[in-house]
Amino acid sequence: MNILLTFLIVFFYQLYLKADPKLDEIVVSASKLQDEKIIGSTVYIISKQDIQNYPSDTIPELIAKYPGIKLKDLYGTGFGVKQSIDIRGFGDTAQSNSVILLNGQRLTNIDLNLVDFSSIPKDSIDRIEIIIGNSSVLYGNNSSAGSINIITNQSIIDDDQVNAKISFGSLGKFENFFSASKNFKNFSIKGNQNQIFSDGFRRNNEYNQTNGSLEFAAKFSDFNYYLNMQNINQRIGLPGDVGVNTGNYSSSNGFHTDPRSTDTPHDFSQKNGYKIFYGFNHNLNNNDVIDLNLKPNQSVGIGGRPDSEGNVTLDACIMDSNGNAGAVGFLQNIKHPISVARKVMENTDHVMLAGKGAHKFAIENGFSNEDLLTEKSKNGWLEWKKNNNIKDTWGPNDDHDTITSLAQDNDGNIAGACTTSGLAYKLHGRVGDSPIIGAGMYVDNEIGAAGATGVGELVMKTCGSFLVVELMRQGFSAMEACNEAVNRIVKQEGNKTKLQVGYIALGKDGSIGYASIQKGFQYALYKNGNNKLFDVKSIF
Repeated sequence: MNILLTFLIVFFYQLYLKADPKLDEIVVSASKLQDEKIIGSTVYIISKQDIQNYPSDTIPELIAKYPGIKLKDLYGTGFGVKQSIDIRGFGDTAQSNSVILLNGQRLTNIDLNLVDFSSIPKDSIDRIEIIIGNSSVLYGNNSSAGSINIITNQSIIDDDQVNAKISFGSLGKFENFFSASKNFKNFSIKGNQNQIFSDGFRRNNEYNQTNGSLEFAAKFSDFNYYLNMQNINQRIGLPGDVGVNTGNYSSSNGFHTDPRSTDTPHDFSQKNGYKIFYGFNHNLNNNDVIDLNLKPNQSVGIGGRPDSEGNVTLDACIMDSNGNAGAVGFLQNIKHPISVARKVMENTDHVMLAGKGAHKFAIENGFSNEDLLTEKSKNGWLEWKKNNNIKDTWGPNDDHDTITSLAQDNDGNIAGACTTSGLAYKLHGRVGDSPIIGAGMYVDNEIGAAGATGVGELVMKTCGSFLVVELMRQGFSAMEACNEAVNRIVKQEGNKTKLQVGYIALGKDGSIGYASIQKGFQYALYKNGNNKLFDVKSIF
């Protein structure tokens, strides 16, 4: 990676000497503060010019000059390595009450907000947004104290540049930074490399880091594409606690006799790795930008559409060929609800766990807490909040979906699973059909299996999946059973309904059935090594 960066830097410098005429600047950013009406806290915006003019080389020192912000350094090496930021004086609980982000993506987790700021090149930052006060409406859990969003420039660079800097200091400090950029009209390349060395004050307190990044940006039609690759190699000596002296200085620390002492002469921390970010932005008009980030799934797990209070809640069920079943409902902060449902089936005598009980069970069985609300889903929820009408979601079928899987092995045995984040912007506490055996999914190994998608309330009121299987028991084919089930809903709701429900079915003989009320329903079939996606014929 370092060799590649060196080559590109030299290449960029040669190109710099032959710079082409520049285009007008196009700026696409990750800001979430465009609508000031949703901000109820103190907000500071640090511009690119302010960042460049501030004498400090570290981002945390720049941020800390603002009121209500205090820095904590884990290793004491400086340079922005493993630092936490205390916003509004939360003290020891600051780590779980403030959020640090890079382009809207969390750098901190629930339990620890230590961030390696040294790996973010200062020259790549476009601006920094600081919110002093509760910012949960923007960035979700663990941001009650505030948030800091570091935004880099992901658009095309219109200036060909070469920058270099070398600095020296006491205790063997040496730092060099080199960056270059080149514009090719609708395409640009940026690269940088940074090296930091320091012996540190104490023995075994050295710091050695090399990091670099390579960024590509392109514009085609109304789309802006970006790709960012970063690498870091870091080694930090850990000298340990300072020992306590004895004798006349028993109340003093070890610095009295040996200020450079170390209790752990061989301990160190090492970090080596790389990150890749990619995505594209689309300009809708002169004022609005939507960032797709190549994460289109808003159905299940991470990125699922939240409820009316901004919480992603998940439902799931599973059933095997022996009639065993497990389910979870109203589950939060667990990425794989179907796996939790399987644990319920295999490790308990129950069928369903819900809410806090389901979450407690998941944690006890090895699952971890995760924030499931992505920026895209959060923005959609904020837009919905302007109207705040739960009934508005009960319309077109693009606001809800369910993933159901039915499988048959070589011995003819059938099993099934169903999982979803449920109806978009539903009332807090709502549970749909997906975790309910006989509604969202049902398996009878003698007959077949069925699963549902769409508005769960309609499926629950007709016991939809159980109905499909029972119709197959009565002699209906899998296809006929699915059609009959959706027609019963249409008869109940009226011929003009705009609501969506769809069913898939798998017969014991391997036959396939499917039907839906509205257009847009699809199913995938994997058989004999082939996987194919099919459109389902709808009633309307």
